[in-house]
Amino acid sequence: MPLEAHTILPDDISLEDMRGAGSGATLSSLHGQTMGTHWKLHWQDGNRRSHETVHAALQRAFDLVIAQMSHYDPGSVLSRINRCPPGKPQTLPEEFLFVLQQALHLSELTQGAYNPNLGALSSACGFGPQSGQPFPERASYESPWQHIHLCPTQRTLTHELERLHLDLSSIGKGYALDLAGQYLGEIGIDDFLLEIGGEFLARGCKPNAHPWWVELSCHPLISPLRFGLTRHALATSGILHPMDSSHHHLLDPATGRPTQHALHTVTVLAPTCLQADAWATALFILGPEKGPTYAKAHEVAATFTDRHSHCHSPRMLAWLDSD
Repeated sequence: MPLEAHTILPDDISLEDMRGAGSGATLSSLHGQTMGTHWKLHWQDGNRRSHETVHAALQRAFDLVIAQMSHYDPGSVLSRINRCPPGKPQTLPEEFLFVLQQALHLSELTQGAYNPNLGALSSACGFGPQSGQPFPERASYESPWQHIHLCPTQRTLTHELERLHLDLSSIGKGYALDLAGQYLGEIGIDDFLLEIGGEFLARGCKPNAHPWWVELSCHPLISPLRFGLTRHALATSGILHPMDSSHHHLLDPATGRPTQHALHTVTVLAPTCLQADAWATALFILGPEKGPTYAKAHEVAATFTDRHSHCHSPRMLAWLDSD
């Protein structure tokens, strides 16, 4: 017998979110691949935009993020910055600067549990484009906010480390969704649900005035989560194969190894997918004890799932439909 889903409906849904409903719009869809995973878009097609125009807007966002933040492309901005010597200012594109600012802020906020400078450690653990490298010394990646200095007015980065090992994988995909959503708005698409690899960004509503429904099954023995979205993003971080929890890509900077705790996933609901993506990673690494404490302190809507149950932060619990 299927388990009944837990419904989560953010309390700030308003009539404004339903502005496109009843206008004779139809539901259109596109799908494709980017960043090593799949993407899907559903939108209200009241303006009858051509699929080519919509696809071009999405591809523009995806291409920008890959060109700036890919650690697989040696010609990307990230790869160039990782090669820069200490003490020499490097000019950054505004998008890269913004994402790195957010990553370093969250790193400081979580006292290094979230860390965007783990590229070398990730490679040593067998992930990324240069897997199998020697394990780096902890001093080369800990407390990155203390050693990486950004100047927003000059759009420059300077660092004090022997070498940078930036890896924005835990935040770049979320930013790609936000940027794609911005570009969709620029061509007049205000009601849509966009997914990249299990992360979602929703704006507006479906043609029937319902929110965009997303159902997540976090564990086969636990009730799924059903989210009604109109102006939020949703991201989940966790272990895809919990039977092999000793080897996965979510690394704990404190130990230099994959996280080892009872959590299976952490799901975060936030205004932007950049926030949801980064916080889901941070809270998973913080674990089942510290994670909920941080979520409560910073008013993050989060659900922590282990093999037995869900644990909702106060912000998420307030949105849980108890009927």
